[in-house]
Amino acid sequence: MPLQCISGHVVQPKCVASLWDARMSKDESAEERAAREKFEAWLQEVEAAAAEIVEVGDLLFSRGELSDPALLRRYQLCERVKAALALRMGPERIAALQAAKIDDCRKR
Repeated sequence: MPLQCISGHVVQPKCVASLWDARMSKDESAEERAAREKFEAWLQEVEAAAAEIVEVGDLLFSRGELSDPALLRRYQLCERVKAALALRMGPERIAALQAAKIDDCRKR
């Protein structure tokens, strides 16, 4: 059952498993299975956290971009996470979610 946030973003808990379904084989070892399950659990947590960030950001920043530097960094984080969630499920989306960090604004 998908998780629907107030902001309309959807997190599919089972969509992560579909990433691996094609790669699984009958010969998957217990170690490989444990690693896959650990990765899937981690990815579900990242997806859920990202959806929460966007939901809260949509509520906080409903009037658009801010001029306060402290809030601007958080607004930009929400926008990066929202853009990452708009990508199709796959390696690009995972990389974008990992890259969307609040400290990224300081590097620019």
